[in-house]
Amino acid sequence: MDILVPTERPRAQGATVTFKYIPALDGMRAVAVLFVVFFHAVLIVPGLQPYTNGGFLGVDIFFVLSGFLITSILLQEFDRTGSMNFKNFYTRRFLRLMPAYWLQLAGLFVFATWLFPQDICEKLYANNNFLYAFLYLSNWQRALNGSEVMSLLNHTWSLAIEEQFYLFWAGFLFLMLRRLSRERIVSVTAGMIVFTAFFRAFRWQGRGSVDFLYNAFDSRMDALLVGCLVSQLISWGKLPQAFLSSRALDLLGLISLWVAVLIIFGLSDSYYSPFLYQGGFTLFALAIGMIVIWLVAHSNDRVSSVLSTGPLTWIGKTSYGLYLWHSISISFFFYFQMPPWLMLISAVLSAFSLTALSYYLVELPFLRLKQRFS
Repeated sequence: MDILVPTERPRAQGATVTFKYIPALDGMRAVAVLFVVFFHAVLIVPGLQPYTNGGFLGVDIFFVLSGFLITSILLQEFDRTGSMNFKNFYTRRFLRLMPAYWLQLAGLFVFATWLFPQDICEKLYANNNFLYAFLYLSNWQRALNGSEVMSLLNHTWSLAIEEQFYLFWAGFLFLMLRRLSRERIVSVTAGMIVFTAFFRAFRWQGRGSVDFLYNAFDSRMDALLVGCLVSQLISWGKLPQAFLSSRALDLLGLISLWVAVLIIFGLSDSYYSPFLYQGGFTLFALAIGMIVIWLVAHSNDRVSSVLSTGPLTWIGKTSYGLYLWHSISISFFFYFQMPPWLMLISAVLSAFSLTALSYYLVELPFLRLKQRFS
């Protein structure tokens, strides 16, 4: 799905917000999914590990962009109609996410025993893993039973968190829009971010399980909420135009970019790093949120131009499929007797091939159908 952003600042409480496509945000999604791919590629090329310890934070970039996109769509509809059509909203989410996802689950359920060793398959079919994945509850299975319990379905935890957030946020945002002013909605959203960060840190100090804190919905929703907050600030014109066109925003954007890079490449203990649970996850999400504001306001600068290149925007548009298939491709080639770098190249080519098939044969037809519910 293309990421849309406001084209103008609303002048009044009921003003309509319209949107345009910003290619650089698809470029951000490409960077996010590539970080995740190479984070998991350590399985077949262990030498990558010193450089990819923070690659899992690509998921947090996805969370920020997803919160931004969904909130922008909901605010646009409410500004235009004064209400929200939840039936259409969840139908659009279903048509965008479920077909490719359930096809992957069905394919893995049928063919896993032919493609993977017996011990991997025994773990995959155990503990009702397919049922948890089908119902978008993988994150809770991992939170309560360990981050490796889902075997080849481990990557579905983040999809579960996003789906749970969609179920929660649409109705909650609607209630706030009906009862609160825009200023109070912004304050409530910001407060929820702060509360999530402090509650996670509190549980960490209380020796909370890393598996639980990393996978539980209530422990990871601050990144999604940062995207929601950015959408509110931009959609409702809460950021002064003088600031959006100033060098100060450029400076903040560059600082945020360096903060994000330093966090990604500075983690030595991957997602076990205490820093993450004591404010690091929130700091990273806020840096990504500021980068989104920077790219939206300055869509023609050098960073935006790089992120807007054709290959990156294509990867960004197909990033959902690449996220679905890359982990399975890496795991499949891990059992081949070949040099590690050849395994990596084969796994990446396989993942991109499956992604292209998924996008053009499965996702696009349903995306066209989804337009009927816009």
